[in-house]
Order: sequence, then C-alpha cells, then structure tokens
Amino acid sequence: WSGWVPALARRLAWPAAAGVVTLAAFAWFVRPAVQVARDIPVRFNPVVAQLQESAGLPVDVPRSYDEATMQWLSWYLGPVSLALGVLGLAYLLHRVLRGHDPRAAPFVLLAVLVTAVYVWKPAIFPVQYWATRRFLPVSFPALLLGAVLLCQRLWEHPPRQGAHGGRSSRHIGQVAAAVGTTAVLVFPLALLPGATLPRNYDGFEGAITTLCNSLLPDDVVLILGGGAPGSGLPHVVRGHCGVIAASAGTDSTPEDIADVAAAARAAGRRLVLLSGRGEPELAPPGTTPFRPVFDVTVPTTALELAGRPDTVYPYRVLVFQAVL
Repeated sequence: WSGWVPALARRLAWPAAAGVVTLAAFAWFVRPAVQVARDIPVRFNPVVAQLQESAGLPVDVPRSYDEATMQWLSWYLGPVSLALGVLGLAYLLHRVLRGHDPRAAPFVLLAVLVTAVYVWKPAIFPVQYWATRRFLPVSFPALLLGAVLLCQRLWEHPPRQGAHGGRSSRHIGQVAAAVGTTAVLVFPLALLPGATLPRNYDGFEGAITTLCNSLLPDDVVLILGGGAPGSGLPHVVRGHCGVIAASAGTDSTPEDIADVAAAARAAGRRLVLLSGRGEPELAPPGTTPFRPVFDVTVPTTALELAGRPDTVYPYRVLVFQAVL
C-alpha cells in the first residue's frame, strides 16, 4: 500500500463499487429476461423434465436456470436484505480501495468474487434447496453481514446536508437504518415455520443399521433395478456398512448376475442381492426368496425449480434382500 498502488486503488474505488451494484442489478433484473441457460448434463434431462411437468412449467431440457441465481438469493434472504447486502459489499469495497479498511480486504474480495462466480454459473443441479449449497458457505453470510454493516453505517454516520439540515438528516439516516435492519430480520423470522419442518430423511439411519447388521464382512452386495435403491444405496452400503457394493446395469441379464455370483464364490464371498421389488426380473435361478430388509417412510422436502420449497411429503423406501 505504497507508491502508485494506493493511488490507482483510490481512482478505482468508485468505478469498482458502481460495477458491483450494476452487475448485481443486471443479474437480478435483466439477465432473466434475456437469457435461458441450458447446460445441465444429458443424464439429468429426465429428472428436469419430470420436475418441470409436476410444477406446470414448460418442459425445456437441459435447462439449468443459471439466469435466476439472483432470484434464488432473494428467495432466502429477502429482496431488501439482498439489495442492502449488495450495497454494503460495494461500500466496503470502496472503503478498502480508498485505504480506510485494509484489514477487510480478504473478506470483501472473497465475498464479491465467490458470489460473482456462482451467480454467473453455479454449476449445480438447479433443484431447491440443494442448489443453495453454492451460496451457503460465503454468499449468504457475507450479504447479510454487508446489509447489517450498511445499516450500522447509516445509523452512526448519516448523510450530511449542511448545518441547518444536520439534525433532520441524522433522523432520516437513523430511520432508514432501523427500517433496513428490521427488514433484514423480519424476512428470515417469517421463514422459521418452514425452516422448522421435520428434517429430511429422518429415520433412515436406523433402517440402514438394520441392513448393515444383516450383512457379513465378506459379502458382496449387488443392487438390482433402478429407482432410489439403485441410485443411492451402493454408496451407503460401501460407506456405512463397509461392504463391497454396486448396481446392476440397465442392460444386465440374469446370466450376468449368475456370473457375478460365481466370481464371488470363487473369491470366498457371498453375493447378496438388494432390490426395490420383491420379485425382480434380474434374479437368476437359485436365488433365495426376497424378504424385506427395511421399510421406512421418511419426511422429504419437496423439490422445486421455480421457487423456495415450503412443503414436506412422506417418502417411502422399501428394500428387499436375497442371497444367490
């Protein structure tokens, strides 16, 4: 912070602060009207189409909804908090470049750059709440902190309007600070009833423990069929039960399953089959009868593409087990 660096920074202070506000306004109000982002991987197209149909949205795959990221932020922070947060970060950036708060430079640069990157391209499946993972560690707290710091600045140092208007100016600044702080607090408080709904998948752990107790250390687990058991269960069995697990491919045949069982026996292991149905078509001859290993219904937050989820529905997962 010596020589030409602070001089250049001071000259860039106002353009940089104005640039933050301008780009945020563009991303919030203009970008959704002029862009339709489509960069979801092809494998997710059926899921996006199903969610669009269930929500009454036009079926448009592989739409990623990247152009709505500022609207995502407003769903959770509230429009007032988001606007004040952007202004607060711009104000702090201006002060840092002017050399007034050099210790705030790491926070300001992290908040502005990370938020800008994920607002432009979150690179995440656009279903809410899950898409907020991009903003939860940095953007949400930084914008809220920026909003509160701006309100504090207005309260302590209101705009000056000369000697005669000083008192009224101070009152106006404090009223604006109080209104802004109230808006920052009221919006999340209004969301508390939805935020205190039952936790997602509450009750799964006990069911998975039951499944793990039914397995031997040398077992090999193969999941038959698609759906919830086929997509997520292999990771759970490997990570939670410590047993080798995989899913059968969509083009597998009963003969393929029998070959896997033979290979497992040759290695001194037992092949355990899991399925979401009691009589899967892929089960080859010699398979023991499938029995339910767990049947659990858990609360699950509704998946949304165009709004903040505020409902929870019961989600049932039934898994059958057999040995080949």
